[in-house]
Amino acid sequence: MALTDVAINAWQRAVERQAEILENGLVFINAQNVKKEIPAFTGEIEGKMAIEEWFKLAERMVTHAAWTDEKKLRFFQERMSKSAANFNDSLAAADKSTYAIWKQAILDGLADNTTKARKKESLKTLKQEETERVRDFKTRIYDTYRIAYGVNAATSRHADVVALRDETKKDVLLNGLKTQIADLFWNRPDINDTTYIETVELAEECEKVVEIKKIAKNKDLSSAATVMSEEAKKTKEEINNLK
Repeated sequence: MALTDVAINAWQRAVERQAEILENGLVFINAQNVKKEIPAFTGEIEGKMAIEEWFKLAERMVTHAAWTDEKKLRFFQERMSKSAANFNDSLAAADKSTYAIWKQAILDGLADNTTKARKKESLKTLKQEETERVRDFKTRIYDTYRIAYGVNAATSRHADVVALRDETKKDVLLNGLKTQIADLFWNRPDINDTTYIETVELAEECEKVVEIKKIAKNKDLSSAATVMSEEAKKTKEEINNLK
């Protein structure tokens, strides 16, 4: 017996509903798996990560999973633990109405003077890592400065604030550059009067020179190894001919 249009439409709706349920289930499972990879934030004094750093890491991780703000609001709260979880529980419903509102409430509530003091101290000893680009070191300096002195000091356009901020970041950059880059930088003329942006650009130029020299050196070593190999091969052939 042939199916009526009504029956066919009902069957199609049922199939679509099952597909939707399956898709939602897979999305939930994927969200749970991603959530497990996000480190818990305790808010404790002994914690090494500031809340600003935690948000930056967590948001970067879920970007690849295409999380919506609704998912971030739901699952990020589950990664709060200990004192951070207690503070989150104390927030009113209005503070959790949207992800943006909740995030700001968490940032305001869990930013503390102890963390700021630690970041101010770490700025003095911040060093460029061996495999770190100058541009990435610059970003790390900015992030540390923002946590240490606050968002307003890090983003203000007031001339006096900008001058003080750039002078601080310039000192951190110059004191933390890798030795090979720093050596080239200090051999440049008129570097003392450069702005922070100009200092960064000069450091990046020096970095390129260092990389070019490294590549050239590796090529020379490779060529030398090839020559030595060829010489060894010829010597072996000469010895065999004498036998």
